[in-house]
Amino acid sequence: MYYDLDSVSKVLGGISYGLWRFEVYFTDISTNSIFLFEEFYLDESDINHGQEPLSGVDIFFTVLRRTGALNDSILFIHSGAGDSVNLYDSRIVNKNIKAWHKIGLYSPIYGQDPIKPGSPNKGDFKTYYTDLTMPIYGTDFGGRKHENAGQLDMNLTVEHDISTRDSLIEFPTNVVITPGASLTLSANRTLEIRSPSSIGDTAYTNLIAQTGAYLILQSGSKIVVQSPNRLTLENLSNLIMNQNSEIHFKQGTLFCNKGSRLIIRGKIFFEKGMHQIPCNVESPVSIGDSAHIVLDSATLSLPDDYTLHLKGNETALILNPGSKLLFGENSGIVCDSGARLIANYATFASVDSTKKWNGISLNDLASDTIKNCIIKNAMYGIMISDRYDPEESPDPYSAEISECSFVNQTSYVLNNAVYLQNSAHVLLKDNTITSNNLSVGFTHGIYTEYCPGEMLNIINNSISNCNNGMTVIQSSPYIAFNTLNGNSYGESGMFLDNSNGTIKYNVISDFYNSYYSFYSSPDLLKNTFDNSCDDHVYLSSSSVPVMHPLQSGGSVYWYAGDNHVTGSPYDAGILFDEDAYPDMNYGYNRFTLTGSNYYLNGVNPSASGREFYVYGNYWGQTPPDSLMFNITGADVKFNPYDNNSQSARLTNTFDKTDIGFGLMDTVHILESDNPNSAQELYLLAYQSEFNREYEAAIGYYKEIVSDYKDSSNASSCLARVFNCYEKKQATVTEYSLLESYYSALAGDTAHSVIMQNISEDLAIQSNIIQGNIEEAISDYDEIYASNTNTPKGFHALINKEILSASSGDNLSSEAHLKRLSLNKSRSTHC
Repeated sequence: MYYDLDSVSKVLGGISYGLWRFEVYFTDISTNSIFLFEEFYLDESDINHGQEPLSGVDIFFTVLRRTGALNDSILFIHSGAGDSVNLYDSRIVNKNIKAWHKIGLYSPIYGQDPIKPGSPNKGDFKTYYTDLTMPIYGTDFGGRKHENAGQLDMNLTVEHDISTRDSLIEFPTNVVITPGASLTLSANRTLEIRSPSSIGDTAYTNLIAQTGAYLILQSGSKIVVQSPNRLTLENLSNLIMNQNSEIHFKQGTLFCNKGSRLIIRGKIFFEKGMHQIPCNVESPVSIGDSAHIVLDSATLSLPDDYTLHLKGNETALILNPGSKLLFGENSGIVCDSGARLIANYATFASVDSTKKWNGISLNDLASDTIKNCIIKNAMYGIMISDRYDPEESPDPYSAEISECSFVNQTSYVLNNAVYLQNSAHVLLKDNTITSNNLSVGFTHGIYTEYCPGEMLNIINNSISNCNNGMTVIQSSPYIAFNTLNGNSYGESGMFLDNSNGTIKYNVISDFYNSYYSFYSSPDLLKNTFDNSCDDHVYLSSSSVPVMHPLQSGGSVYWYAGDNHVTGSPYDAGILFDEDAYPDMNYGYNRFTLTGSNYYLNGVNPSASGREFYVYGNYWGQTPPDSLMFNITGADVKFNPYDNNSQSARLTNTFDKTDIGFGLMDTVHILESDNPNSAQELYLLAYQSEFNREYEAAIGYYKEIVSDYKDSSNASSCLARVFNCYEKKQATVTEYSLLESYYSALAGDTAHSVIMQNISEDLAIQSNIIQGNIEEAISDYDEIYASNTNTPKGFHALINKEILSASSGDNLSSEAHLKRLSLNKSRSTHC
């Protein structure tokens, strides 16, 4: 730096990188007084703006005092520019001279023109081995304190372990990475943001990446944030963490991400203690690219309206035992594109126990494990969607939720505890769903829709205080050993629409209806339907559940039957419409009703003949009361009847079937001699299906449909053909042929109305899997228009609404659950 006074040049001295403030004084010789003449700024935040070698001069300044002039002036000139510009030139804003902006020179060789000043070259600066603390203050070297000591305007690479100051000079102390600049930690280096020795509300250090700034951690590097310090990522800043890099937050620290762009292959680690994210989010917070967010017995509190969005195949949110993730209102977690959630003995809850938060959304193919956790006050609980791809071989599982507690402590009715959509290889086991304050804490305990029939296991869960215990739509899960407790406000213990599968050893009590179904023919084995208000089992719209064991080849296979219908329903143990009926002949089901009108109340299906067979069941008294059978258009054949003897239920061997997750389904068998050719085929088909010999099973099921139209197994065979196509991951072409198969059956009057209705619906389902969603919506709309205010029309409306919602933003499609009421009109006696 030179100054020129009266045309005599003097050396002022060298300066270095940064923003500098200059003060020019003059002395009044007559009074020996010193006066401030002018002050201005020099922005030297460009590493290579000069045209001279390092030992040369980049910028000249000249202070001019001309005789007779009204004002003194300051001129500056870039070396080589060939033109001087006055400090008071209108193109110089706020007396800030930018070293890289060569005002007065229009050639791009030396710089940019005054209209488009451009940006400085931030360069690649490196830390010096003796400077191991930041920020650096001029007072440490006998000078004046920097105005912005913690401001990084350049690209700085930390090549040594470095720390912030523990003895603060500024309160708070901000280390700020400015727009366009970067702070990079070299591989295996550590930046420690130390706890200050000072005490007070403003005694902390805040590392801030501003909009457009970069914070970069190379492989193996680490940032350790000690209490009560902060890391703040402004909206559209950039955090890049390479493999094995880490950011550790100690207890009492704050992490504020206002919407940074994150590329993380390392780990963000919250150590034991309390943590917060105290900021207003300006754009969605998205974390991806192999990131690991780890809470190690830590408590992390998220603000209102904050969505933690994780994505990428190796990205994971990990909560170790003792960890808590607390949510403000309208906050939640979204994992997609392969990101996963792993939690054990952790808590997910609202910050305020009286308020709700959105929930946990797990989308796309990934593997989640949530065990022994508490989920409180989540509006949509845990939502799992699109964890199935018919063209991809599935992982051993896509999600396990086990031994968790879902609790509603608020005064709101929450939507559901667990929601599943288009997902397979899911285990829900040993979970508890309840409410502390409300009789109806959840609209649905567990809700599944459009899930293929492959390893969807719902086992040994306890559900209470729900309007509907389980709602199963277009899915065929394995549901076993669950306890569903209702109350005077509950509607359905289980509601099924076009769903099959296996339902066994469940206890359902104190709902308006224990079991309510459309188009559903599952196997019902050893379930207890207890103390419903109106009817225990209500069958509508082509529902034909199997409620008897399979007798074939001299043996009795207990796939279904021996259900217990007990308590005091007002109307009947089983109520069924004219296009539905319980398949319970020789089923050894037990009815022990008190004060009910009927064991069975329904309409004999059309074209089925006068006789309605329900042999081999126990009716609570010996002999049964014939007046308790109220089936219009039928002669009920109930004798011979079961006398509740255990001899009919004895078994002497068993088979086991792998249902995934290391679990086996046991089928008990008793030697007997009552062969039936249709049932023999059904046994072959059933065994082939569960041995994963799907083509053989499909052939057997289709043979029963074509050759044994009147068999009680025929209707369930239609659904099992579809399930086998799902399990074998059929191609679009195969589903097109399957659609034609079902369409032909739907129009074949040689089959019963029930068979035709089921075939019509499965043809639509085959079309959906081919991707023809709009056609399916149109088909359901047409069915609904022709069957308004009927169970068939209501079934069509449910599926139309679900498909319409899912064709848009799937995350918000939950709204259809609020619009759909699964209730039938309550009787006045309930």
